[in-house]
Amino acid sequence: MPPFDRSLISGALIVLVILMVVLTFGQVQKLRLGEPPSNLKTVVVQGEGKITFVPNIAQTSFSVVSEGLTPKIVQDANASKINKVIAFLKSNGVEDKDIQTSGYYLSPRYFYPNDRGGTPYIDGYTLTQTLAVKVRDINKTGQIISGVVEAGVNQTGGLNFTLDDEMLEKVRQDARIKAFSDAKEKARAMSQAVGVRLGPIVSFSESFWGAPVPFLAEAAFGKGGGGGGVAPNIEPGSQEIAVSVSITYEIR
Repeated sequence: MPPFDRSLISGALIVLVILMVVLTFGQVQKLRLGEPPSNLKTVVVQGEGKITFVPNIAQTSFSVVSEGLTPKIVQDANASKINKVIAFLKSNGVEDKDIQTSGYYLSPRYFYPNDRGGTPYIDGYTLTQTLAVKVRDINKTGQIISGVVEAGVNQTGGLNFTLDDEMLEKVRQDARIKAFSDAKEKARAMSQAVGVRLGPIVSFSESFWGAPVPFLAEAAFGKGGGGGGVAPNIEPGSQEIAVSVSITYEIR
């Protein structure tokens, strides 16, 4: 029998060790990424948690639209009106951080002669400046809507209701706790029904739904210029936020 080549044996051992390390690392990676090893027996359960809340913030937008013969005339007229609107908002408790210029559009206005051979020409300019406003004292929403029209607003956007960031996160957390509790209870009931034992949680995930409900402001307080009338009654109503979770258990 020919003698063994020790270098070949050493090389084979090194390859075997490397292969074992690679396989072990791959298994660890699977566990770390929340992917159960292929030989695990698992069950997936779903849970849902819903919370109904009353909004405490109103969000809306207002625009001042001005027209004139030159850009300067239009800008001066628009600035005068928008400054009055901002002053009114601040006098009613709306803070600087809750007033944002969300649009400023200046465009030429063209005249098209009846004669088809005529050349269109610019006969003026239109400027639209829009403010996005957050009203934290939700009881003042109707008063503010009426007042900005008197101050110069002649175009309105939508209106929606939501919660401040701190309260919204609390509501989401409450819904999350209910959802996981629901999933765990379902898992216990299922395991008892089929006669298996629940092992550790292998992975889990969650998703949210529920968003601020838009309210058509034009239907509430009109669109166009003119003096403001009686402040409209604005009712925030209630909204619902829901969390859906999925938990994967090992079963034994």
